[in-house]
Amino acid sequence: MFVTVWFGILDLESGILTAANAGHEYPILKQAGGNFETVKDKHGFVIGGMENIRYKNYELMLEPGAKLFLYTDGLTEATSASSEMFGMERTVEALNGAADGTPRQLLEAVDSAVASFVQEAEQFDDLTMMCVSYTGNGR
Repeated sequence: MFVTVWFGILDLESGILTAANAGHEYPILKQAGGNFETVKDKHGFVIGGMENIRYKNYELMLEPGAKLFLYTDGLTEATSASSEMFGMERTVEALNGAADGTPRQLLEAVDSAVASFVQEAEQFDDLTMMCVSYTGNGR
């Protein structure tokens, strides 16, 4: 048994996000005025896979207006009736299609895109998403 985990701590004053990835999906980040892009962070080993594993953190600088999107593999692995996976490209496209929206609107846009893609195919995995908007100024 194992679990994948992405863990991050955002300093609300500075915008510095300190994170570590234990075999989880890549985060997707949009800086103010930009597009959503996959952050190809360095993955550590899954938690529970081996004893005494050490994890390394990394830092990202979030500018005021940045949005961070996190999700489980049930999103990218959502499968259509023809056995095609939703994938990263469609995920990023869905996010960029609603890039100026609130976190709630972004989650709804991605959820709608997945539902349209999958249609009547049976869901086989959880689909969990989170979106955070960094406003700066310690808020």
